[in-house]
Amino acid sequence: MAFKQFVIGQNTEITVYKKRSARNLRLSINSTGKVRVTIPLWAPYREGLSFAKSRLAWIESNKPVAKLISENQAIGKAHHIKFIASGNDKVTTRVKQTEIIINYPMSLSISSPEVQNKAKSAAVRALKSQAEKLLPGRLEMLAAKHGFNY
Repeated sequence: MAFKQFVIGQNTEITVYKKRSARNLRLSINSTGKVRVTIPLWAPYREGLSFAKSRLAWIESNKPVAKLISENQAIGKAHHIKFIASGNDKVTTRVKQTEIIINYPMSLSISSPEVQNKAKSAAVRALKSQAEKLLPGRLEMLAAKHGFNY
């Protein structure tokens, strides 16, 4: 499938795909905010681009908003996140029993992309460890209840 990428509006990146089976223009936004326009194989790319430009207000209003991880936010059933500004020169994370600690340089803010990315990866680590503890027992209980082997 052939495609081209364009930037429209205020930094809105769209990808225009040509698809053999397409009969109409189609506009979609996935959960990560990527905008996709599908056009018939015979249509020029500028047609898909102008279609996206004409729907720019709709695209902007329907784009998912990135949610920031904030101080003392609950992660899963057992963890809360804690941000600590320190003299470090890089962002570090540590997952404890009930806390996820994010140490970040004083030159950055909690909402900076670098701090948020590290916080998200630490939250995923905490959720994985929580799943490793909770899921085997739950799986065993449900298998016994419904008569399944696993």
